[in-house]
Amino acid sequence: MITRTLQKLLKSEATGGILLILAAVAAMTLANSPLREWYDHLWHSKFTIGNMTESLHFWVNDALMVIFFFVVGLEIKRELLVGELSSVRQAMLPVVAAFGGMILPIAIFSTLNAGQPGSEGWGIPMATDIAFAIGILSLLGKRAPLSLKVFLTAFAIVDDMGAVIVIAVFYSEQIGWAALGSGGALLILLYFLGQKGVHNKLLFITIGVVIWYLFLKSGVHTTIAGVLLALTLPLKAKLQAPAFAKKIEGEVNELKNSIGEKQAAWNHHQLEMIDKVKKYANQVTNPLQWFENNLHRFTMLVIMPIFAFANAGVYVGGVEGSIFEGVSFSIIAGLILGKLVGVFGSSWLSVKFKIASLPSHSRWTDMVGIALLGAVGFTMSLFIANLSFEAGSALLDQAKMGILAASGTAAIIGLGYLAIVLPKNK
Repeated sequence: MITRTLQKLLKSEATGGILLILAAVAAMTLANSPLREWYDHLWHSKFTIGNMTESLHFWVNDALMVIFFFVVGLEIKRELLVGELSSVRQAMLPVVAAFGGMILPIAIFSTLNAGQPGSEGWGIPMATDIAFAIGILSLLGKRAPLSLKVFLTAFAIVDDMGAVIVIAVFYSEQIGWAALGSGGALLILLYFLGQKGVHNKLLFITIGVVIWYLFLKSGVHTTIAGVLLALTLPLKAKLQAPAFAKKIEGEVNELKNSIGEKQAAWNHHQLEMIDKVKKYANQVTNPLQWFENNLHRFTMLVIMPIFAFANAGVYVGGVEGSIFEGVSFSIIAGLILGKLVGVFGSSWLSVKFKIASLPSHSRWTDMVGIALLGAVGFTMSLFIANLSFEAGSALLDQAKMGILAASGTAAIIGLGYLAIVLPKNK
């Protein structure tokens, strides 16, 4: 069941990765075309929701992206409880790889930018874009073993955990403790409600919106509220699998025996039995699974492409300097060199010292390609860039150019390399 679910999620992320590329290309095209003013005006347009009037760019980055981080939180909790991070032995390789793939890019960026304008963007090259990276790997079809996709997903999720912590600690504004305390109290309330068997999804959504508003007022970035909200959701279903199977068997047998040979429509009693089956199916799915199943595809196929379309548009003619200097170069070096050496090197050391083992059906030559795909930062890197630098500033444009150049280069080299080294299909 877990493998089937993972394959479904990987398929969504593969499609999402392709849509991300298209959205980024569309944004860059518009930002460098006669429609540039329209593109800029679109994201500065004001929209009112409730009693809040903010720009469309705000609603994308601070509201829609909360749903993305909520799904990230769901994936983190699932992996920690029942996935690739649920045991020390399973988690060791992706955790060590992710740690190396975060520390070295940060070190490279900080070294190159020490004392220079833009040094506050040190967190930009630390994270891997899961959807983008998996989307690229999926282009190789069955030549790429599932174990490699699982490893890439797992270490990218650990990357996301690191990025979430960095955003919470280093990229939040001055903290309003009263609002933050109120939000924290509601999170604790939701956690205990879930533990007591309260699975009302509308209640979680309603209180979640209030928590988002309180975090917005507190100065702690709202995306952190999305992750923490996900962690409060219970994994235990109202109805356990054995009891579900027994109840379903009884209803199905009764339904089967009640069907007439020439029956053209369901009668009232049969419809009641069908409703019972639906109720049992709803009860056997825990809230964490329900939200992940219903939001994952929407996040990958809608929210992330919209985010890319809103943030990837950079007017090349307005970017100061070359991508081979300053913030742009620091990001390129941090992502490509830092991720390649950091992910591969830490993985090699962990296996050499028998702390972990290679993914099944994979070789060290394959791991080089996966480390290269880890350099595709894109979504999370763009997000941290927006937190690091002022909107419309030269530093933000330089950062975006560095992210796009590094991610595109890593994607092309990684895909080309893996196409050469992975065994051909027979």
